[in-house]
Amino acid sequence: MDYIDILAEINYLSYIGAFIKWILLFLVLSIIVLISSSRLGLFKRQKKISRILVKLYYIFIPIYFIIFAVKLAPIRNSHTQINKVIEDNKVAVTDFAFDFLNSAISDSVLQGELSVQQTVANYLNKTVYSDSIDNQSTKGFGRKFLYKIKKKIEFSYLSKVLESRVIKEATSLVGINKKTGKAIYKTSFHDLFENGELVEILTMVIDSFFYKVYKSMIIIFLIGLIFPTIEILLSRHYKY
Repeated sequence: MDYIDILAEINYLSYIGAFIKWILLFLVLSIIVLISSSRLGLFKRQKKISRILVKLYYIFIPIYFIIFAVKLAPIRNSHTQINKVIEDNKVAVTDFAFDFLNSAISDSVLQGELSVQQTVANYLNKTVYSDSIDNQSTKGFGRKFLYKIKKKIEFSYLSKVLESRVIKEATSLVGINKKTGKAIYKTSFHDLFENGELVEILTMVIDSFFYKVYKSMIIIFLIGLIFPTIEILLSRHYKY
């Protein structure tokens, strides 16, 4: 399953709406912050120069919020669109996982002689990326970056698949249920997963990846607000 290819199915016109929505949302939010701060007296200054300079907040804060919205909009919309594309390509997602299970899992692996991470890494390097290693040097920076993210998502996805059902069930020599034992014996891993479960696992992995990005962005956004916060506190303390 090539995530680079399925990106062509993304509705790129949706980014226009996403930019408009998030910019307007954060512009309104910045106005609310300005109005609230003004009513609380946070922009009151004693000296003339300070009163003039503090008015820059009415320019700085909306611009700062809009810049953040411009950065957030494509990431949030990409998250939404990728999940939609995955849902539309659930057959490819399922086949990708079953190809991995059927070719990479042996009896020795099921008994724990290899870790989940080693099993997945070996499969990706020998099967999925065996023909593309030499070609990576000829690709541009953007495509290399996408492939790096692609491999990371595939690694997390297959690891979750392996951990969620096969390793958990197959290594339980005592109490293993009949359905699981029969499925493993026949190497019929389809019976181990409910309908749509593999798509849910991949969606969960992608959500986790984007949530980390959101968290980093919010932290950076809040760090940028530290400076006006410190200035306001200093103005209250020194009465300038």
